[in-house]
Amino acid sequence: HSEDLLMSQKTSMKDRIQVGFWRGVMGALALGAGSAAPKGRVAEHRYGIGTLEVLDHWKAARAVPERAIVVHVHGGGWIAGSKGRFYTKPLMRLADAGHPVFSLNYPLAPETRHPEPLRALLRGLAWIKRTQSNGGAVHLIGDSAGGNLVMMLAIMAANPQILRGYDGMDPTALPEMLSVSSLFGLLDRISFQEDRFPGAGLFLRSYAGPAAIAPEFSTPMPITPLDLPTIARLPRAFFVAAGKNPLARSSRLFCDRTAADFPDMRFKLYPGAAHGFFSFGTGSEELGRDLLAFLSESDPS
Repeated sequence: HSEDLLMSQKTSMKDRIQVGFWRGVMGALALGAGSAAPKGRVAEHRYGIGTLEVLDHWKAARAVPERAIVVHVHGGGWIAGSKGRFYTKPLMRLADAGHPVFSLNYPLAPETRHPEPLRALLRGLAWIKRTQSNGGAVHLIGDSAGGNLVMMLAIMAANPQILRGYDGMDPTALPEMLSVSSLFGLLDRISFQEDRFPGAGLFLRSYAGPAAIAPEFSTPMPITPLDLPTIARLPRAFFVAAGKNPLARSSRLFCDRTAADFPDMRFKLYPGAAHGFFSFGTGSEELGRDLLAFLSESDPS
């Protein structure tokens, strides 16, 4: 069984050491570049039974007309990262524009391998629909590995036959996906490695086992959107690429492959931006404005 194979492939000691290194680097970046949420703005909730199956609910600082919920999924190469201080600035911007924001943690690799993080996030989406009065329709936003995860979630929710390949969840338990925004997302296994994104091989091996780095690798539970042979339906989508980022080609390849079938897609390259610019750096203010405009266009009328 392909899932048993993915889960049984052991992580080498060398890779475990490197995972620890990357977790330290990303943790230090969050501490140095991020900031704590202002008091009273965030409430944490548990959406599942796993240790990391928790989410933050961001509220607006003042009374504003309520818009559709935004669900955010963090990056970190599937092995690191977290909801929280690294994302304080962009998530506050979304909440203050009227979007209740739910930022989700999920089980990390290599301790938990594909497709379990996706299954956990499906539980998070079902929790939002079940517990929130306006949880019947949401926008998805994810950055880097989170961009991969939200694209896979959007595809699964829109295509029940694909969802069934990963999880036995009833599709009606999930909210409608109004839109999906992949911010410098990891959408293609092959170009991700060819373009020498730092840590690419480690991230893939950790998330989906050593065999996943091979171009010919296949599984009934694809890892990236470009592993899927066909996609019948997709919600409105915004693909963001950073000009100084090896992941830029990943987004362009997916858009080029699907543009004819899904003309209601938007792609934008931010030439001076680097990986991670959702939160800070060149292009972050422009991206913030563009995201709010896209969400406004995608909100129910």
